[in-house]
Amino acid sequence: MGKAKRFNAYDSDVEQQRKLVKSYGQIRQANSVTAFRTMAKSAPTATNTDNEAVVITSSTVADNSITFAKIQDIDTMKVIGRTATGSGDSSEISILDEDDMVSDSAVALATQQSIKAYVNSPKTQALDMNGNQIQKVTTLFLNGDIDNANFIAGNTGGLDYNVDDTDEHHDFAVDNVAKLRIGNTAINAYVALDITGNLTTSGELILTGSALPTSTNTSITSYTGDMNYNALTNDSHYFRINGDVEVEIDADGVDIRNGWLELEERNEPAAPTTDHLRIYAQELSGKTRLMVRFPTGFSQQIAIEP
Repeated sequence: MGKAKRFNAYDSDVEQQRKLVKSYGQIRQANSVTAFRTMAKSAPTATNTDNEAVVITSSTVADNSITFAKIQDIDTMKVIGRTATGSGDSSEISILDEDDMVSDSAVALATQQSIKAYVNSPKTQALDMNGNQIQKVTTLFLNGDIDNANFIAGNTGGLDYNVDDTDEHHDFAVDNVAKLRIGNTAINAYVALDITGNLTTSGELILTGSALPTSTNTSITSYTGDMNYNALTNDSHYFRINGDVEVEIDADGVDIRNGWLELEERNEPAAPTTDHLRIYAQELSGKTRLMVRFPTGFSQQIAIEP
């Protein structure tokens, strides 16, 4: 019983000391907080790399507080900026070095080299100009071949169209159907040529028609190797020299004006078809005679040289 009493007395002494310490701490804390709260406030400050004091306000940062050293931790091929509309926080923006612009990014930048490479590279997609003009193009290469090229080029005399091989051609098409073809040796028209001016050629004008002329057109056609000259009703074919009519052919016959019909001696021709005859010149014993041959095969002399 006596031992337990000494223990309780000890506990009472320890509790009393604890209360004194707690009371002393509360007094010091109250005095310290009060003194701090009554101190005069000053604007927040910081120091730059030159250890100079700079003032930071609520809306601006002094120019000399932003230094290159403080932004050296930006990743390679990045810049600081903002791609979103309106104001807001800045962030790192990528700088891409892609010659083909494959990323097609709306929020990245491109290097000068990649832009040049993309512009100079052959294009595999159609260039949609939305109705605008392509200006100041000296030569437009097609198929990407600039050594032996298909190209369109402007010069002081006009516009040059070139294909790179003799077996190739230029096609002018409507609805993907060729209407006019210009090749190495010929110009082929697959529709009627409506010419209101002159048609001039330094070579041959070759016709390779596949049908007889129509009755509604004045035309020249080739058909099965024959040349066909067609005039409309009451019209004529005129053959002129120096603008003067020398021969007129119409539905009524052949009219030779200011000239003559000259025949050269030849062998006897074959008999003509029914309802036809052939007049020709033939030599007999050193003299020229005028002959006629009938469908029956019979020949008769019309006149002979005196």
